[in-house]
Amino acid sequence: MVVSVSAESALELTEQERAWIRLNPEITVAATPDWPPFEFVDKGGQYRGVTIDFLRAIADRVGLKLKPVVAPWDELLDQLRAGELDV
Repeated sequence: MVVSVSAESALELTEQERAWIRLNPEITVAATPDWPPFEFVDKGGQYRGVTIDFLRAIADRVGLKLKPVVAPWDELLDQLRAGELDV
């Protein structure tokens, strides 16, 4: 699924929020490979699902890029706790 967002739907952000995005243009996202339909890796190796579609729609509206990190949940949880992943 491709989510398209028009420029008209851009959010109004505070200067502090815009500054944070300028300093952090890409955020890492924990991505489990085996929890369809929420998130999964398809036969072509692409990360898909409701979760990433929703996150991409938000990221597009605020000007962020997402970097999914696909791994088993226990590894992702360790990375989140260590501050190695953003979401």
